[in-house]
Amino acid sequence: MDPTAKDDMHPSLPPGPEWPEQERAEQLARGAALKWASGIFYQPEQLARLGQYRSREVQRTRSLEARIKSVVQSYLEGVKTGVWQLAQALEAVQGAREALGQARGLLRGMAKAVQTLEPLREQVVQHKQLQALSQLLPRLRAVPAAVVHAQTLIDAHQLLEAYVSLRELEQLQEETWASLGDLELPVFEGLGPLAEALGQAVEAAVGAAGQLAREDPALLVAAVRVAEVEAGRTTSLEQGPRDWRQRCLRALEEGLERVHFGTPLLPGPGALAGWLEALRVALPAELATAEALIAPCCPPHYKVVRLWAHTLHGGLRRCLQQFLEGPELGASDAFTLLHWALHVYLGSVPLGQWEVAGSEARGSE
Repeated sequence: MDPTAKDDMHPSLPPGPEWPEQERAEQLARGAALKWASGIFYQPEQLARLGQYRSREVQRTRSLEARIKSVVQSYLEGVKTGVWQLAQALEAVQGAREALGQARGLLRGMAKAVQTLEPLREQVVQHKQLQALSQLLPRLRAVPAAVVHAQTLIDAHQLLEAYVSLRELEQLQEETWASLGDLELPVFEGLGPLAEALGQAVEAAVGAAGQLAREDPALLVAAVRVAEVEAGRTTSLEQGPRDWRQRCLRALEEGLERVHFGTPLLPGPGALAGWLEALRVALPAELATAEALIAPCCPPHYKVVRLWAHTLHGGLRRCLQQFLEGPELGASDAFTLLHWALHVYLGSVPLGQWEVAGSEARGSE
């Protein structure tokens, strides 16, 4: 076979970039040509059809080249589209970057403007405070006189009126805090001592409940009422709770113990019998007074009768224990104490039955 004819059977593709599809197509074409040529060489009568084969291979090669060209063109169009999209995205990113830079510059400018406006803002706050202070000034001028007047009411034992005056002053103080931004004014420095003085007056009045119930029950009622109103009031965070109710209950117990079991009232050597006899008469009378006079002056939840019975029992028990543990207790006093404990305290109508009486009194309350 002519070498030139062999070269015509395998036309070379124009040089260009290597693609996997092109290389694979060339390999398939060479393999098919070699297979066909080997068959032709073994059958010489088929050599007449060599021209047809060459024409057909040329058409097939052109078809493959067209397909490869179409694929390459499709790839190139995709790459072109991707490059265009990347360019558009780059432009958008650059635009966003420029916008962010402008926004950053604006923010810096605003921060500088805010810094320059900070003194003006402080002046506005001060102006508002001065405006509120000017509106409250007539009432603030009257605060010292009102404090003195409230203290006068406390000294005169007009506890309800003093409490009303104190609450008016505290409400004015709360309004001032709200208007001036929790600014403390020296004019209100006397409210703390005034409230403490009123609390001590209430505590002192309740501590003398036995005497006031007979001589001035209105004062006892006023003191208890002040404590109850204060207990039901919602206190602000600046003031805090005063808990006058607990102080009143504690004053009731301490006052009762002081009347009957105070240190100056304890008997000396040889006087124990008279002291025990006085207690035998005084303690039931004290319980009856609590039920008849003191309990009506107090709210039911004070449970005055039970409180009286419990306090008297506790005070009596402590006093007797002191006598038994003391070194000055003589034989006659010891006999008197044991006789009193067995025949009076645990007798037919013992003082221990005060708890029963207290329960009945609580039912009547």
